[in-house]
Amino acid sequence: MAGYIKRWRIEDNGITRFLSYWYVLEPSSILISSPDGKEERIYVLKDNQGFILTKEEFYKEKESIIDFFEKAEKAYNDPEIYSFLIWLNTASRLYRDGFRMNENDKFVIPEPNIKYKEFDPNKRKWSFKCSWCGKKVSSDKQKYYYSILFNKTLYHFPALECEPCERACSKECATHVWHDVYKNWIHENGLEDYFEL
Repeated sequence: MAGYIKRWRIEDNGITRFLSYWYVLEPSSILISSPDGKEERIYVLKDNQGFILTKEEFYKEKESIIDFFEKAEKAYNDPEIYSFLIWLNTASRLYRDGFRMNENDKFVIPEPNIKYKEFDPNKRKWSFKCSWCGKKVSSDKQKYYYSILFNKTLYHFPALECEPCERACSKECATHVWHDVYKNWIHENGLEDYFEL
């Protein structure tokens, strides 16, 4: 698998250039009427300026596209390559969602988004239990606490769309909660092979 990852990184730009060029061939259809009044839908390809390809252009592109699909079919039918393609799709989604890789080609949990907050002495007294150690934190005995804000970072946890999602008695406990939530998410989604935990 590691060999494929390195090769993907080297060749990605070339593949993207080819697919970008191929993408400008826009499939289109036109409804035409024959002299006897019958309607027929014909299918054509347009270039990136909206012009229908000439016959010569069409056959030239047809050969390139067929060649591309034959090579793609070969890749899809190779179990090892197909396994890599599944990995690549998942890795691409993780990267799109904001995760970054380290030098070992593993994704890492992002830095905690923790906010230091002071209790307002003018508001009514309230308390909570630390989400990590369970210690009771009360506004009449402690001056501050920490909020853990998942919704301010990435959108992996739709069930935690709240502010704050969790509270902690200390920065250390808040950091533990942050990593614990991410690790649970990674395990629940079967992503252990993608992350350095």
